[in-house]
Amino acid sequence: MGESVLELVTTVKHVADGDTIIVPWDDEIVGAMERHFNRPVYRAEEQGISIRLFGLDAPEMGQEPWGQKVKERLAKLLSPYDEVTLQVRDMDSYSRLVAEVFVEGFSVNVQLVAEGCCVAFFQWLRGTDRWADFAKAHDRARHKKVGIWGDENFISPGEWRHQNRAG
Repeated sequence: MGESVLELVTTVKHVADGDTIIVPWDDEIVGAMERHFNRPVYRAEEQGISIRLFGLDAPEMGQEPWGQKVKERLAKLLSPYDEVTLQVRDMDSYSRLVAEVFVEGFSVNVQLVAEGCCVAFFQWLRGTDRWADFAKAHDRARHKKVGIWGDENFISPGEWRHQNRAG
């Protein structure tokens, strides 16, 4: 993943799950992103742009109760704000933009990790300027057994996907 970060200000149409939001489709923004990444951007439902939250891995929607809880928490963190700033860092294998979401200068992504809603996705963070902030939030939440870390039965989203993969 390159270190180039593209910043844009937009609104959030809705929260798809604990680590994906949908923002309004904008041909100018999409064109700039497609030129930058040299491939098409995924067109989400209702003609929106699907944004995968950078630096974290949230419980899947079927991973109850955490999938729904984290989706609701993300929606609550974003609901008071009319605008968000996205720092787009990459495009994932599903052609979703990968971005860190900021509201009033604070990172929603780091906040979710700090609250024990998600695990830090260290594979994405390696070599970036965001490693320290995410690692600190992850380690503190884990040490204090906040959120998912207080659930003795919780397994990482990656492990859950592996165990529940169809076929």
